[in-house]
Amino acid sequence: MAKEKGYHSIICLTHEDYKDEQDILKAFHSGRVDGVLMSVSGTTESGEHIRGLMEQGVPVVLFDRVLQDVPAPKVVTDDNASASKATQLLLANGCRRVAFRPFPGYR
Repeated sequence: MAKEKGYHSIICLTHEDYKDEQDILKAFHSGRVDGVLMSVSGTTESGEHIRGLMEQGVPVVLFDRVLQDVPAPKVVTDDNASASKATQLLLANGCRRVAFRPFPGYR
């Protein structure tokens, strides 16, 4: 959809590092981005760097991990409810050996 509208998507990974997250957003201060869709790293405690980008007029939408002190739209899910629904669906379809394997870094 972004390509159809004339935009390019850039995906940046912080590897759960707050400093990397700050560096990436600092690079966006150049004005070369039209908006940011982000999930904050697991080590992020302050949204100052995000608010700074927003103060420059860059729209930000937070998803998954969000900071309540950042006045941006937020998209979150209830992981426990989603896992419960998925498990119920599997059981209803005859699965009897349901397993969960968390990804590295899962808390």
